[in-house]
Amino acid sequence: MPEKIAKNLTQEYWDNLLDENFSLKGVGWPNWPESYNLIIYKKYLKGFEKVFQDLNSNFNYQLILNTNVLEIGPGTGFYTNYFLQAGVKNYTGCDISETSIVNLKKKYPEYTFLRKDISVTDEFTEQNKNKFDLICVVDVFLHITDTEKFKNAVKNLSEMAKPNGIFIIGDAVSVYRRNSHSEGSKYTHDMSRHVDVFKNEFSKYGIELLKINHRENFLLNKNFDFKYPFFEIF
Repeated sequence: MPEKIAKNLTQEYWDNLLDENFSLKGVGWPNWPESYNLIIYKKYLKGFEKVFQDLNSNFNYQLILNTNVLEIGPGTGFYTNYFLQAGVKNYTGCDISETSIVNLKKKYPEYTFLRKDISVTDEFTEQNKNKFDLICVVDVFLHITDTEKFKNAVKNLSEMAKPNGIFIIGDAVSVYRRNSHSEGSKYTHDMSRHVDVFKNEFSKYGIELLKINHRENFLLNKNFDFKYPFFEIF
């Protein structure tokens, strides 16, 4: 996409959307009422909780007080609140939207929030290598439609994860369609990728796919088959 369009559909796009409506409607489906978005996100939460149940059952993994969490794209703080309720003390949220960061700093003063484009290697990514036990990336990679930016985002995040750390990625991960697929027109800001794209890119950094959990959706008009893959760093 042309640089101007891509820029408008990243920071400026999300700032404008969240300035208008800092709620689940702003980060979810803005043309639908808040009640509809709440139903969707409650279903997302069940899927997210299932990931941690599986991690605990199969790998004896659980969130503890000192788990160092990095969330990319916290938006309005839906999953931030999950980590708060779980008792996590060490949490950093990075979002491309300044509006998101300003509001989340007020809402969760005990946590750290930074405005970052995770596809860009900068001082933050360099200074936080091998730091995080858990990296959570929900509904972010699908908005990085540029292939090189996608690859650089994977690289940056992989280098910030601790050995034996965990990635949770909630995204438009397809196990059927082999080719990456964009919705809508040339102005689209979302793209589904086959699971092998994720597996191959993360494997460059010694990160192995452990499991894929289906994330249920509710009356969505997208033909993405959303998944929650989670990865372990070796």
